[in-house]
Amino acid sequence: MFKKALIVLLVLAMVVSMFAGCQKSETPTTKEQTASQDSNATTTVEKKDFTLKVWTFQTFSNETDQRVIDQIQKFSQTSGVNVVVETVPETTYTPKFTASLEAGALPDVMCMRPDHINITYPNIPFLDITQIYREIEKNTGRKFIEGYVEHLTAEGKVYAIPFFTSGQPGVYRTDLFKKAGYDKLPETWDEICEAALKVSDPSNGIYGLGIGCGPTDNDGETALRLWIWSEGGALFDKDGNPDPVQPGTIKVVQKYVELYKAGAVPKAATTWDAGGNNNSYLLRESALIFNPFTVVNAMKGNKDYEDLLENTGATTLPKGSVGHFTKMFTTGGFAINAKCKHVDAAQQLLEFLCEKEWYNSFVALSAPLNPPVFEDAAEIEPWSTDPYCKIMIDMSLGQSGWFGYPCDTIEARKAGALVFNNYLLGKAITRIIQENLDVEEGLKLLKKDMEDLLNRS
Repeated sequence: MFKKALIVLLVLAMVVSMFAGCQKSETPTTKEQTASQDSNATTTVEKKDFTLKVWTFQTFSNETDQRVIDQIQKFSQTSGVNVVVETVPETTYTPKFTASLEAGALPDVMCMRPDHINITYPNIPFLDITQIYREIEKNTGRKFIEGYVEHLTAEGKVYAIPFFTSGQPGVYRTDLFKKAGYDKLPETWDEICEAALKVSDPSNGIYGLGIGCGPTDNDGETALRLWIWSEGGALFDKDGNPDPVQPGTIKVVQKYVELYKAGAVPKAATTWDAGGNNNSYLLRESALIFNPFTVVNAMKGNKDYEDLLENTGATTLPKGSVGHFTKMFTTGGFAINAKCKHVDAAQQLLEFLCEKEWYNSFVALSAPLNPPVFEDAAEIEPWSTDPYCKIMIDMSLGQSGWFGYPCDTIEARKAGALVFNNYLLGKAITRIIQENLDVEEGLKLLKKDMEDLLNRS
């Protein structure tokens, strides 16, 4: 059964990211570096006779990615452990993960997200590191934020050390919304939809709402779920069965389709990947996107975007008529392969990545992208003063959903992760648009697609 599930995943699973929006849009490549061969190393240490293989995420921020690689290289220099680091684009991470799992070729230490736990249940390939996580807290004198640990836990076992976390705040053009009569972004989804129509000028390439429904757009999948949940809808019922034909879901999909057909959503949104909304905003096409602050970091220090950054505002996600969902499971971390032969060295590497002074400098550098995962790190600059950072902190305290919401069982989370990773919601909306289907009819087809996928798995 497990092998059968993996075969399905190899064909269908794609990348998710409660950091979504973080990945690059160009053709993805992997980069491999041997950490122990740094000619600048000044300390002589005894070289170990084994190698640790490590995968890290390649995100939209080269500077942030390199910072992690540099720390891993420093660990290699000070410990004598040869470390081979491979950075894998988030757009190809899940297919690479599932293929390597099938081939028995996973690295010793790897970045992962909650969906990687969910889709492999019950044969989770990661080491239960509950004790290691407690030892890291003890040895570093720091406490992980409990909610982030929960994201990486299944049936009481911790499978990864929290390291990356993000969200999808609203990033918008203050000048365009002001021109349309809005001094600030509206606070509800209904008002956002009304404003998007007023802001849009498709004849001049301006679109009020940059939410995508492309075949590999995990940013769109996330934003649409948060919107649906805030309107009281879902894709599953309380028992974990596929059930997208609900009033709240119908309302959101109907409104999105109407906005698309009215020219308030870019025509290319049906083709986007997770970098689509980033690029649309940077091209001055979309006036509002819901995206991690990678797009803000991309503008900082770049003269081509000075005027765009000056006219950029940000806010938390809008409220719905029923709830105010601001996040889903968006925490990523480092896991250890259950088959790793050098667990002690792997644990030492994880501790090295959690070293207080370096970690604080890392989250400061990556601000406002990755909020701190430790309880005592929230006051470090610029997280306590920067307005973008404050939005991320506020969102982290908001209402949360998860894969398989509203059913909170590991089986439902697995089902939800499979549906998410196969982008079935976005594909269903695209089908409704392109085939001019009735929304309820299109959601009935989505239900069948969900059932077929889960039956095959």
